[in-house]
Amino acid sequence: MPHGKLLLACLMGLSTTTTMAAPVGQTTCFNFTEKNWSFLNNNFAKGWPKVLAPGELELLPDNMFGAGVAAVLRNSIRPPYEVSFEFSTYDDDGGKNLVWNSADGIAFFFLKSGESYGEPPAGNQMGFSRNGGGYAITMPTYGQRRATFRTSDGLDHKVVPFRQAYTHGEWVPVRIQVMPNRVIAWGGKWGLIDATFNFDMTYNDLGFSAATGRADGLHKIRNFCIRTLDSLSVRQERAPVEEKPESRTEPPAPIIPPQLQTEETEGGDLNDEESLLVPIPSDSSNLSQTLESENTEGDQ
Repeated sequence: MPHGKLLLACLMGLSTTTTMAAPVGQTTCFNFTEKNWSFLNNNFAKGWPKVLAPGELELLPDNMFGAGVAAVLRNSIRPPYEVSFEFSTYDDDGGKNLVWNSADGIAFFFLKSGESYGEPPAGNQMGFSRNGGGYAITMPTYGQRRATFRTSDGLDHKVVPFRQAYTHGEWVPVRIQVMPNRVIAWGGKWGLIDATFNFDMTYNDLGFSAATGRADGLHKIRNFCIRTLDSLSVRQERAPVEEKPESRTEPPAPIIPPQLQTEETEGGDLNDEESLLVPIPSDSSNLSQTLESENTEGDQ
């Protein structure tokens, strides 16, 4: 079987032979129309993700609140491999310094069970489900813009500043290398994440997720490719790391969009998740925990 067809068969989870493996250094790019993609959403994101053009996927449009989505690729390629893609985020009332207007960000997840994914969560979980295990590189846009290495229990094990998490419509390139016990990520001109972890290798599915909460934003992906690696192909390059995040200011009082309002929320505590019509985490609920993680890790 030719190398290109073999890699595509492995990515689609098709049977080849028990001794064959995807060729090292082979790259496969996706249009998001391949049959091994599954698009998932919650009740506030019906119809998304949506393929806009070959190779371009709109995870969420602007002005959609309380939404959670995921695009899952059923994948049987095991680490080490490298993924590359471009992402774009935009909010009609967003901007470089308007850090509380736009939410919530994009996650690339890997080593996850797509079959067990369930409903993508809204808010600051960015659609990354706690079901089915797995790990993610996330790029939150709400508040202090950053990149994180996150496990499926919702914990961020590495946090670094990343202003380009919000792009205001520009396309920003990303590369992520997944190895059996390490993940390295670059975004734009910055080195983002280099984390060592004892990965659970039970599952191999990967993909993208995004979400909004009481703030919103457009989230898009394009030019997604996977390249198989061997241990000698792992990049040793170092890129500069952002040293100073945005100033820490308190978020304004959240505005609940009409579709999320009930009699309880209109008169209740806006930070009380139980008062919402659906269990949507507040965009800023994990902010203090994230900032504490940054302080302890010395990423500032």
